Amino acid sequence: MNRNQALVMMVGIVFALGTVTNSNATDPLVWVPTTVPVEMLEPKVAEHGLRLGMVDLHAGVTGGILYDDNIGFSHTNRLSDFIGTITPEVSAVLDRRDGDYGTLLSLTYVPSVLLYDDHSEDDTINQSVKSIFQWSGPKLALGVSQAFVQTDGGVAEVGALVRQRIYNTELSSKYVVSDKTSIELNPRLTVVDNDNFIGWRDWGVDAFLNHELGAKLTGSLGGSLGYLDTDNNPGQRYVRMLARLMYAVADKVDLTVSGGGEWRHYNEGRADDWGPVFSLGGVYRPFDGTTLTLEGHRRDDPSILGAWLNYMTTGFSAEIRQRIFELYFVGLAAGYDNQKYNAAESAVAASREDNFGMVRIVAGAQWIERWKISVFYQYQINGSTDNSHNFFDNQIGLQSSWGF
Repeated sequence: MNRNQALVMMVGIVFALGTVTNSNATDPLVWVPTTVPVEMLEPKVAEHGLRLGMVDLHAGVTGGILYDDNIGFSHTNRLSDFIGTITPEVSAVLDRRDGDYGTLLSLTYVPSVLLYDDHSEDDTINQSVKSIFQWSGPKLALGVSQAFVQTDGGVAEVGALVRQRIYNTELSSKYVVSDKTSIELNPRLTVVDNDNFIGWRDWGVDAFLNHELGAKLTGSLGGSLGYLDTDNNPGQRYVRMLARLMYAVADKVDLTVSGGGEWRHYNEGRADDWGPVFSLGGVYRPFDGTTLTLEGHRRDDPSILGAWLNYMTTGFSAEIRQRIFELYFVGLAAGYDNQKYNAAESAVAASREDNFGMVRIVAGAQWIERWKISVFYQYQINGSTDNSHNFFDNQIGLQSSWGF
Protein backbone atom coordinates (compact mmCIF):
# COMPACT_ATOMS: atom_id res chain seq x y z
CA MET A 1 0.00 0.00 0.00
CA ASN A 2 1.47 3.40 -0.95
CA ARG A 3 1.17 6.58 1.12
CA ASN A 4 -1.69 8.04 -0.97
CA GLN A 5 -3.78 4.90 -0.43
CA ALA A 6 -3.07 5.03 3.29
CA LEU A 7 -4.27 8.64 3.47
CA VAL A 8 -7.51 7.77 1.70
CA MET A 9 -8.12 4.82 4.01
CA MET A 10 -7.75 7.08 7.05
CA VAL A 11 -10.84 8.99 6.00
CA GLY A 12 -12.85 5.80 6.39
CA ILE A 13 -11.48 4.88 9.81
CA VAL A 14 -13.99 6.21 12.33
CA PHE A 15 -14.16 5.69 16.07
CA ALA A 16 -15.57 7.64 19.03
CA LEU A 17 -14.40 10.58 20.99
CA GLY A 18 -15.63 9.79 24.50
CA THR A 19 -14.12 12.06 27.14
CA VAL A 20 -14.82 13.56 30.50
CA THR A 21 -13.42 17.10 30.79
CA ASN A 22 -12.96 18.91 34.09
CA SER A 23 -11.26 22.20 34.91
CA ASN A 24 -9.24 23.02 37.98
CA ALA A 25 -7.31 26.15 38.78
CA THR A 26 -6.04 28.04 35.78
CA ASP A 27 -4.53 31.40 34.92
CA PRO A 28 -7.48 33.81 35.26
CA LEU A 29 -6.40 35.51 32.03
CA VAL A 30 -6.68 32.27 30.03
CA TRP A 31 -10.35 31.41 29.61
CA VAL A 32 -11.49 27.85 28.92
CA PRO A 33 -15.19 27.28 28.10
CA THR A 34 -16.97 24.94 30.49
CA THR A 35 -19.09 23.64 27.62
CA VAL A 36 -17.71 22.47 24.28
CA PRO A 37 -20.05 24.11 21.74
CA VAL A 38 -19.84 21.39 19.09
CA GLU A 39 -21.25 18.82 21.50
CA MET A 40 -24.26 21.05 22.11
CA LEU A 41 -25.01 21.18 18.40
CA GLU A 42 -25.03 17.49 17.65
CA PRO A 43 -27.92 15.10 18.40
CA LYS A 44 -28.26 14.34 22.09
CA VAL A 45 -27.30 10.76 22.88
CA ALA A 46 -27.04 8.74 26.05
CA GLU A 47 -23.68 8.65 27.79
CA HIS A 48 -21.56 5.75 26.59
CA GLY A 49 -18.63 3.95 28.08
CA LEU A 50 -17.56 0.71 29.65
CA ARG A 51 -17.87 0.07 33.37
CA LEU A 52 -14.91 -1.81 34.84
CA GLY A 53 -15.40 -2.20 38.57
CA MET A 54 -15.66 1.35 39.92
CA VAL A 55 -13.99 2.90 36.83
CA ASP A 56 -15.76 4.25 33.76
CA LEU A 57 -13.76 3.80 30.56
CA HIS A 58 -14.33 5.86 27.41
CA ALA A 59 -12.46 5.28 24.17
CA GLY A 60 -12.51 6.26 20.54
CA VAL A 61 -10.60 7.52 17.56
CA THR A 62 -11.01 10.29 15.01
CA GLY A 63 -9.60 10.10 11.48
CA GLY A 64 -9.39 12.65 8.72
CA ILE A 65 -7.53 14.24 5.88
CA LEU A 66 -6.46 17.87 5.54
CA TYR A 67 -5.07 19.95 2.68
CA ASP A 68 -2.92 22.86 3.86
CA ASP A 69 -1.31 25.24 1.36
CA ASN A 70 1.18 26.72 3.88
CA ILE A 71 2.01 24.11 6.52
CA GLY A 72 4.66 26.24 8.26
CA PHE A 73 2.96 29.67 8.05
CA SER A 74 5.92 30.85 5.97
CA HIS A 75 6.19 34.11 4.02
CA THR A 76 8.71 32.95 1.41
CA ASN A 77 8.81 29.16 1.63
CA ARG A 78 5.17 28.16 1.16
CA LEU A 79 4.90 24.37 1.37
CA SER A 80 1.57 22.67 0.67
CA ASP A 81 0.59 19.10 1.49
CA PHE A 82 -2.15 16.59 2.19
CA ILE A 83 -2.01 15.50 5.82
CA GLY A 84 -3.67 12.35 7.12
CA THR A 85 -4.56 12.28 10.81
CA ILE A 86 -5.64 9.56 13.17
CA THR A 87 -6.35 10.43 16.81
CA PRO A 88 -7.27 7.68 19.28
CA GLU A 89 -8.38 8.69 22.75
CA VAL A 90 -8.91 6.85 25.99
CA SER A 91 -10.03 8.12 29.38
CA ALA A 92 -10.67 6.51 32.74
CA VAL A 93 -12.86 8.13 35.41
CA LEU A 94 -13.33 7.14 39.02
CA ASP A 95 -16.26 9.18 40.35
CA ARG A 96 -17.02 8.62 44.05
CA ARG A 97 -19.10 11.77 44.53
CA ASP A 98 -22.47 11.82 46.24
CA GLY A 99 -24.14 15.01 45.09
CA ASP A 100 -21.67 17.87 45.53
CA TYR A 101 -19.35 16.00 47.89
CA GLY A 102 -16.81 13.26 47.34
CA THR A 103 -13.82 12.36 45.18
CA LEU A 104 -13.23 12.43 41.43
CA LEU A 105 -10.17 11.03 39.67
CA SER A 106 -9.69 11.04 35.88
CA LEU A 107 -6.93 10.27 33.38
CA THR A 108 -7.08 11.04 29.66
CA TYR A 109 -4.54 10.22 26.93
CA VAL A 110 -4.81 11.49 23.35
CA PRO A 111 -2.05 10.73 20.81
CA SER A 112 -2.45 12.14 17.30
CA VAL A 113 -0.58 10.71 14.30
CA LEU A 114 0.09 13.15 11.41
CA LEU A 115 1.27 11.71 8.08
CA TYR A 116 2.36 14.11 5.33
CA ASP A 117 1.96 13.03 1.70
CA ASP A 118 4.86 14.96 0.10
CA HIS A 119 6.92 15.92 3.18
CA SER A 120 7.20 12.63 5.03
CA GLU A 121 10.15 14.03 7.01
CA ASP A 122 7.55 16.05 8.95
CA ASP A 123 5.53 12.98 10.01
CA THR A 124 4.94 13.21 13.74
CA ILE A 125 2.93 12.03 16.73
CA ASN A 126 1.45 14.77 18.89
CA GLN A 127 0.42 13.83 22.42
CA SER A 128 -1.82 15.10 25.19
CA VAL A 129 -2.06 13.63 28.70
CA LYS A 130 -4.11 15.04 31.57
CA SER A 131 -4.83 13.75 35.06
CA ILE A 132 -7.24 15.37 37.52
CA PHE A 133 -7.97 14.75 41.19
CA GLN A 134 -10.76 16.58 42.99
CA TRP A 135 -12.08 16.28 46.53
CA SER A 136 -15.05 18.26 47.81
CA GLY A 137 -16.41 18.51 51.33
CA PRO A 138 -19.09 20.69 52.96
CA LYS A 139 -16.67 23.60 53.48
CA LEU A 140 -13.43 22.81 51.65
CA ALA A 141 -12.71 21.71 48.08
CA LEU A 142 -9.24 20.71 46.85
CA GLY A 143 -7.94 19.74 43.44
CA VAL A 144 -4.79 19.02 41.47
CA SER A 145 -4.33 18.77 37.71
CA GLN A 146 -1.27 17.70 35.74
CA ALA A 147 -1.16 18.06 31.96
CA PHE A 148 1.43 17.44 29.24
CA VAL A 149 1.02 18.50 25.61
CA GLN A 150 3.49 17.85 22.79
CA THR A 151 2.82 19.38 19.38
CA ASP A 152 4.70 19.76 16.11
CA GLY A 153 3.08 22.32 13.84
CA GLY A 154 3.19 25.77 12.30
CA VAL A 155 3.77 28.69 14.69
CA ALA A 156 2.75 32.13 13.42
CA GLU A 157 5.40 34.03 15.40
CA VAL A 158 8.21 31.95 13.86
CA GLY A 159 6.82 31.17 10.40
CA ALA A 160 7.92 27.53 10.54
CA LEU A 161 7.09 24.15 12.06
CA VAL A 162 8.11 24.03 15.74
CA ARG A 163 8.07 21.13 18.18
CA GLN A 164 6.73 22.33 21.52
CA ARG A 165 6.29 20.61 24.89
CA ILE A 166 4.09 22.18 27.55
CA TYR A 167 3.83 20.96 31.15
CA ASN A 168 1.07 22.45 33.27
CA THR A 169 0.56 21.84 36.99
CA GLU A 170 -2.45 23.43 38.67
CA LEU A 171 -3.58 23.26 42.31
CA SER A 172 -6.95 24.53 43.45
CA SER A 173 -8.49 25.19 46.85
CA LYS A 174 -11.81 26.75 47.79
CA TYR A 175 -13.12 27.37 51.29
CA VAL A 176 -16.75 28.33 51.95
CA VAL A 177 -16.89 31.07 54.59
CA SER A 178 -20.66 31.49 54.52
CA ASP A 179 -23.65 30.76 52.31
CA LYS A 180 -22.63 33.58 49.95
CA THR A 181 -18.88 34.01 50.49
CA SER A 182 -15.91 31.82 49.63
CA ILE A 183 -12.13 32.10 49.25
CA GLU A 184 -9.93 30.60 46.49
CA LEU A 185 -6.17 30.05 46.49
CA ASN A 186 -4.79 28.47 43.30
CA PRO A 187 -1.02 27.93 42.73
CA ARG A 188 0.14 26.99 39.21
CA LEU A 189 3.29 26.22 37.20
CA THR A 190 3.64 26.20 33.41
CA VAL A 191 6.82 24.97 31.69
CA VAL A 192 7.23 25.56 27.93
CA ASP A 193 10.04 23.85 26.02
CA ASN A 194 10.52 24.76 22.33
CA ASP A 195 13.04 22.91 20.16
CA ASN A 196 15.60 25.42 18.82
CA PHE A 197 13.66 28.36 20.28
CA ILE A 198 13.24 30.09 23.63
CA GLY A 199 11.38 28.33 26.43
CA TRP A 200 10.23 29.51 29.83
CA ARG A 201 8.83 28.64 33.24
CA ASP A 202 5.94 30.60 34.76
CA TRP A 203 5.26 30.22 38.51
CA GLY A 204 2.11 31.89 39.78
CA VAL A 205 -0.58 31.92 42.44
CA ASP A 206 -4.08 33.37 42.05
CA ALA A 207 -6.30 34.35 44.98
CA PHE A 208 -9.92 35.49 44.99
CA LEU A 209 -12.58 36.47 47.50
CA ASN A 210 -15.94 35.47 46.00
CA HIS A 211 -19.35 36.79 46.98
CA GLU A 212 -22.73 35.80 45.60
CA LEU A 213 -24.38 38.99 44.33
CA GLY A 214 -27.52 37.22 43.18
CA ALA A 215 -28.92 33.81 42.41
CA LYS A 216 -27.07 33.75 39.08
CA LEU A 217 -24.24 36.27 39.59
CA THR A 218 -20.99 35.93 41.57
CA GLY A 219 -18.46 38.73 41.97
CA SER A 220 -14.80 38.31 42.97
CA LEU A 221 -11.89 40.52 43.97
CA GLY A 222 -8.33 39.25 44.00
CA GLY A 223 -5.13 39.09 42.10
CA SER A 224 -2.08 37.14 41.00
CA LEU A 225 1.59 36.99 41.92
CA GLY A 226 3.99 35.39 39.48
CA TYR A 227 7.55 34.96 38.27
CA LEU A 228 8.54 34.34 34.63
CA ASP A 229 11.92 32.70 34.04
CA THR A 230 12.93 32.62 30.36
CA ASP A 231 15.87 30.75 28.81
CA ASN A 232 19.07 32.82 28.80
CA ASN A 233 17.09 35.97 29.63
CA PRO A 234 16.47 37.97 32.81
CA GLY A 235 13.49 37.02 34.92
CA GLN A 236 10.30 39.02 35.28
CA ARG A 237 7.99 39.46 38.26
CA TYR A 238 4.36 40.40 37.82
CA VAL A 239 1.49 41.44 40.06
CA ARG A 240 -2.13 41.62 38.91
CA MET A 241 -5.08 43.24 40.64
CA LEU A 242 -8.25 41.69 39.25
CA ALA A 243 -12.01 41.84 39.50
CA ARG A 244 -14.12 38.95 38.21
CA LEU A 245 -17.80 38.40 37.42
CA MET A 246 -19.34 34.98 36.78
CA TYR A 247 -22.90 34.76 35.46
CA ALA A 248 -24.69 31.46 34.83
CA VAL A 249 -28.29 30.59 33.95
CA ALA A 250 -28.66 26.80 33.90
CA ASP A 251 -27.93 25.64 30.34
CA LYS A 252 -28.63 29.05 28.76
CA VAL A 253 -25.73 31.34 29.65
CA ASP A 254 -22.22 30.86 31.03
CA LEU A 255 -20.21 34.09 31.21
CA THR A 256 -16.92 34.87 32.99
CA VAL A 257 -15.18 38.26 32.85
CA SER A 258 -11.85 39.04 34.57
CA GLY A 259 -10.14 42.40 34.28
CA GLY A 260 -7.74 44.76 36.01
CA GLY A 261 -4.17 45.96 35.88
CA GLU A 262 -0.79 44.23 35.71
CA TRP A 263 2.48 45.56 37.07
CA ARG A 264 5.56 43.87 35.58
CA HIS A 265 9.14 44.27 36.85
CA TYR A 266 12.13 43.38 34.65
CA ASN A 267 15.39 42.28 36.27
CA GLU A 268 17.73 43.96 33.77
CA GLY A 269 17.19 47.66 34.35
CA ARG A 270 14.23 48.34 32.10
CA ALA A 271 11.51 50.53 33.64
CA ASP A 272 8.55 48.70 35.11
CA ASP A 273 5.37 48.33 33.05
CA TRP A 274 1.80 48.93 34.16
CA GLY A 275 -1.17 48.29 31.89
CA PRO A 276 -4.67 46.83 31.61
CA VAL A 277 -5.24 43.09 31.23
CA PHE A 278 -8.49 41.17 30.84
CA SER A 279 -10.11 37.91 29.89
CA LEU A 280 -13.72 37.26 28.94
CA GLY A 281 -15.51 34.20 27.73
CA GLY A 282 -19.08 33.14 27.39
CA VAL A 283 -21.39 30.55 25.92
CA TYR A 284 -24.98 31.54 25.09
CA ARG A 285 -27.65 29.12 23.91
CA PRO A 286 -30.68 31.23 22.96
CA PHE A 287 -32.56 28.37 21.32
CA ASP A 288 -32.41 24.60 21.17
CA GLY A 289 -29.56 23.72 18.81
CA THR A 290 -28.05 27.23 18.67
CA THR A 291 -24.80 28.07 20.44
CA LEU A 292 -22.90 31.37 20.46
CA THR A 293 -19.37 31.43 21.90
CA LEU A 294 -17.33 34.57 22.59
CA GLU A 295 -13.78 34.90 23.91
CA GLY A 296 -11.58 37.96 24.45
CA HIS A 297 -8.17 38.59 26.03
CA ARG A 298 -5.37 41.02 26.70
CA ARG A 299 -2.23 39.53 28.25
CA ASP A 300 1.58 39.71 28.18
CA ASP A 301 3.46 36.70 26.77
CA PRO A 302 7.19 35.96 26.28
CA SER A 303 8.51 35.64 22.74
CA ILE A 304 9.88 32.25 21.67
CA LEU A 305 11.70 33.82 18.72
CA GLY A 306 13.43 36.97 19.97
CA ALA A 307 15.64 37.19 23.05
CA TRP A 308 14.73 39.87 25.60
CA LEU A 309 11.26 40.32 24.08
CA ASN A 310 7.66 40.05 25.25
CA TYR A 311 4.52 40.82 23.31
CA MET A 312 1.14 42.13 24.43
CA THR A 313 -1.70 40.19 22.80
CA THR A 314 -5.13 41.79 22.48
CA GLY A 315 -7.79 39.86 20.63
CA PHE A 316 -11.06 38.02 20.42
CA SER A 317 -12.73 35.01 18.84
CA ALA A 318 -16.41 34.29 18.21
CA GLU A 319 -18.35 31.34 16.88
CA ILE A 320 -21.95 30.51 16.07
CA ARG A 321 -23.14 26.93 15.53
CA GLN A 322 -26.56 25.69 14.57
CA ARG A 323 -28.05 22.21 14.61
CA ILE A 324 -30.44 21.51 11.73
CA PHE A 325 -33.10 18.78 11.61
CA GLU A 326 -31.44 17.00 14.57
CA LEU A 327 -28.93 15.31 12.23
CA TYR A 328 -26.86 18.15 10.77
CA PHE A 329 -24.93 21.15 12.08
CA VAL A 330 -23.15 24.19 10.61
CA GLY A 331 -20.82 26.71 12.18
CA LEU A 332 -18.99 29.95 11.47
CA ALA A 333 -16.05 31.24 13.52
CA ALA A 334 -13.75 34.26 13.33
CA GLY A 335 -10.84 35.54 15.38
CA TYR A 336 -8.38 38.43 15.55
CA ASP A 337 -5.17 39.07 17.51
CA ASN A 338 -2.98 42.17 17.70
CA GLN A 339 0.48 41.34 19.02
CA LYS A 340 2.70 44.29 19.91
CA TYR A 341 6.26 43.49 20.93
CA ASN A 342 8.04 45.21 23.80
CA ALA A 343 11.58 44.93 25.13
CA ALA A 344 12.36 43.14 28.39
CA GLU A 345 15.77 44.85 28.65
CA SER A 346 16.66 48.53 28.37
CA ALA A 347 19.26 48.12 25.60
CA VAL A 348 16.92 46.16 23.27
CA ALA A 349 14.68 47.81 20.66
CA ALA A 350 11.27 46.31 19.88
CA SER A 351 9.34 47.47 16.82
CA ARG A 352 7.48 44.42 15.52
CA GLU A 353 3.67 44.39 15.52
CA ASP A 354 1.49 41.62 14.07
CA ASN A 355 -2.19 41.50 13.17
CA PHE A 356 -3.49 37.95 12.83
CA GLY A 357 -6.96 37.01 11.54
CA MET A 358 -8.84 33.76 11.08
CA VAL A 359 -12.17 32.64 9.57
CA ARG A 360 -13.50 29.05 9.74
CA ILE A 361 -16.60 27.39 8.28
CA VAL A 362 -17.71 23.90 9.33
CA ALA A 363 -20.60 21.61 8.40
CA GLY A 364 -21.33 18.10 9.60
CA ALA A 365 -23.81 15.35 10.27
CA GLN A 366 -24.46 12.53 12.71
CA TRP A 367 -26.68 9.88 11.13
CA ILE A 368 -25.71 7.08 13.51
CA GLU A 369 -25.74 7.60 17.27
CA ARG A 370 -21.99 7.22 17.82
CA TRP A 371 -20.67 8.32 14.45
CA LYS A 372 -20.25 11.82 13.09
CA ILE A 373 -18.58 13.37 10.05
CA SER A 374 -17.70 16.98 9.25
CA VAL A 375 -15.97 19.12 6.63
CA PHE A 376 -14.37 22.50 7.20
CA TYR A 377 -12.53 25.37 5.52
CA GLN A 378 -10.22 27.76 7.39
CA TYR A 379 -8.39 30.88 6.21
CA GLN A 380 -5.63 32.53 8.25
CA ILE A 381 -3.66 35.69 7.53
CA ASN A 382 -0.95 37.62 9.35
CA GLY A 383 0.13 41.18 8.62
CA SER A 384 3.39 42.16 10.31
CA THR A 385 5.61 45.22 10.38
CA ASP A 386 8.38 42.65 9.85
CA ASN A 387 7.59 41.69 6.26
CA SER A 388 9.34 38.33 6.62
CA HIS A 389 6.47 37.23 8.89
CA ASN A 390 3.58 38.14 6.61
CA PHE A 391 1.69 35.03 5.47
CA PHE A 392 -1.68 33.62 4.48
CA ASP A 393 -2.88 30.05 4.78
CA ASN A 394 -5.81 28.02 3.43
CA GLN A 395 -6.92 24.72 4.98
CA ILE A 396 -9.71 22.38 3.94
CA GLY A 397 -10.41 19.07 5.60
CA LEU A 398 -12.68 16.10 6.22
CA GLN A 399 -12.97 14.48 9.66
CA SER A 400 -14.97 11.59 11.04
CA SER A 401 -15.23 9.90 14.42
CA TRP A 402 -17.00 7.09 16.22
CA GLY A 403 -16.87 6.04 19.82
CA PHE A 404 -18.32 4.94 23.12
